[in-house]
Amino acid sequence: MQNVEQMWRDVHQVIPRYGRNTKHMAGNLAEFFFRHHYPEHMDRLHYFLEACSKVYLSPKCGLASDSQHGTE
Repeated sequence: MQNVEQMWRDVHQVIPRYGRNTKHMAGNLAEFFFRHHYPEHMDRLHYFLEACSKVYLSPKCGLASDSQHGTE
């Protein structure tokens, strides 16, 4: 039970005190879990950009094609 309480305390510290909005709650939690998963701050940018590339450069989005990157 202490682990759950500690996790909630950590989450509660990350969420802004003022200007809280339920629309932003999912983003706040996602940011917390991302930071928790990658505690080394120097690695976070790399993993963030890697995650973005998987979302925005996926074939489903139609943004990435082999011909655009010169790897035909």
